[in-house]
Amino acid sequence: MDKRTLRLLEFDKLCETLASFAGSSMGKSLAMAVKPSPNVDWIRAAQAETTQMREMLDEGLEPPLGGLVDIRKLIKRAEIGSVLLPGEFVQILQALYCAGRMFTFLSGLDDAYGLLRTKAYKIANLRTLHSQIDTCIDETGHVRDGASPDLARLRRKIGANRDAMRGRIQQILASDSVKSYLQHSQPSVSGDRFVIAVQATHKRRIPGVVHRSSDSGQTVYIEPMELVHMGNEQAEMRDAEREEVQRILRELTAAVGELAGSIIETVEMLARIDLLCAKGKLSRTLSMIEPEVNPDGPIRLKSARHPVLELIIRNRGEDATMMPEKVVPIDVRLGENFDILVVTGPNTGGKTVALKTIGLLCLMAQCGLHVPAQRAVMPIFHTVFADIGDEQSLQQSLSTFSSHMRRIVFVLRNADRHSLVLLDELGAGTDPSEGAALGRAMLEELQSRNCLGIVTTHLGALKLHAYRSARTENACVEFDIETLRPTFRLLIGEAGESNALVIARRLGLPKHVFNRAKSFLQRTSGKLNDVISEVKRTRKHAEMQSEAADLARREAEDARRQYEQARIELEQKARKHLPPEAFLPFDVGDEVYVERFARTGKVVRIDTRKNTAIVAIGQVEAELRLDEIRESDAL
Repeated sequence: MDKRTLRLLEFDKLCETLASFAGSSMGKSLAMAVKPSPNVDWIRAAQAETTQMREMLDEGLEPPLGGLVDIRKLIKRAEIGSVLLPGEFVQILQALYCAGRMFTFLSGLDDAYGLLRTKAYKIANLRTLHSQIDTCIDETGHVRDGASPDLARLRRKIGANRDAMRGRIQQILASDSVKSYLQHSQPSVSGDRFVIAVQATHKRRIPGVVHRSSDSGQTVYIEPMELVHMGNEQAEMRDAEREEVQRILRELTAAVGELAGSIIETVEMLARIDLLCAKGKLSRTLSMIEPEVNPDGPIRLKSARHPVLELIIRNRGEDATMMPEKVVPIDVRLGENFDILVVTGPNTGGKTVALKTIGLLCLMAQCGLHVPAQRAVMPIFHTVFADIGDEQSLQQSLSTFSSHMRRIVFVLRNADRHSLVLLDELGAGTDPSEGAALGRAMLEELQSRNCLGIVTTHLGALKLHAYRSARTENACVEFDIETLRPTFRLLIGEAGESNALVIARRLGLPKHVFNRAKSFLQRTSGKLNDVISEVKRTRKHAEMQSEAADLARREAEDARRQYEQARIELEQKARKHLPPEAFLPFDVGDEVYVERFARTGKVVRIDTRKNTAIVAIGQVEAELRLDEIRESDAL
């Protein structure tokens, strides 16, 4: 799909909107990476999945995605043997727990959600690994005592030794020989050692190891000598504990590494389910529908809305006084009686919004997303080309006209019958007569390439071309003269007026200037308007004649069906009262054509009970089935 088109149609904002409904970082990343597909089978399958997800959400059922975190980097580290930390195993536990709950949820769905249920079979059974990690690591990231017998034994000894040291230091602090030298009467801890706070002037009175001193230098912290041995034993046991913890972590890391592929595939499947859930939530939020996909068919949209604009309006702030109160739906059809739609009218934004709405909804359908409309029939486009707005290229020092022209040249070279072309302000940026000539030539080129296209323009000559061309139609965005604002309703079959003079007058243009401009306009545009009016009258007359012909054709067809029905009924009644031979197309003595011999003959005798006839062919008589014989004049 054309990247510039995606940008011009603000497809990235749609992706951001979709991502806001995802619950995990992986789901959000997938939403931001969504791209339209030209594969019809994939589109239909994706649409069906979105529909089932939407229906499931409507029923109050929501996939249990809580705890889904992106652990792929951790898993890849484990796969190459890099020992994981206890806190990292907590993240893995969360993801594995989410996978287990998701499998149970999906596999329990009924047949109405069969497409979603099949996704359960793509979630690996990781219960054994989950149990193995959960036995060793708690939810806070602490290695459990029960992770191994050796670890449990070491921690019991460490605890007992620490209790013994605590009891002994309390005895020391309570002794009369020490009290008078203390800075305060509570023990302190330095690293893993119990120490007492002693006045610096009396530090030589307490046998032991000085660990540190206060910032003021008035207090020193001493580990009594009789606790040094116990502290050394404690340090040795702590070293042994750390070694055992590392052994357990290495073992768990190896177990994770062995299942790395299955774990990554599982979390990526969970992320895709998160994305699908986001599609369903977006559909529910904006009351979307599944579009009917017809690969080579027309575009038919009933009450279509721009999804991003609708959400912006819903969430607008109090200061957004210039924004419309709601998105006005539009009806669009393209590719049936006409392939090119020429949209005209005032330059107030309505035409561009219509253009973007149609383009964006086509892209959404091919992403497996529902579309905001009451009804939608969508073809499949391999490419969508757009040239919308003033995208002057400063780097290449191109004028606005040149920038658009380069883009249109690219479109005309690449568009084909699988393309949708959206061009804004066709023929603008240059002399109107030349712009009209270029615009008409471009429209004819698009028609010759059998693509579908929608263009906006202010040029009256292109309105005339649309009326005269068999596969081109006019349309306009309705404009309210009283409020000077578009209603945003798209009217197909009507050419719009710019209303520039009326708008200027309502905005304060002096009356005499307005009248003079009006007289100039009548001189220059009167002939064109007369031609357009004549073409419209001729076209209307042709349409009326076509409708009359269609009516006559339908009436003739109805009469033929009635006659055929009456004939069949009469024949059925006659069969009840006449012998079978009365219904044969030939009789004895008639000349007939025998298909088996490719020759003519004469009927000698007919036996209706055997459904045969004796036919003389030259000097030979042959008994033949009746279905092998035809009237000779029916050849």
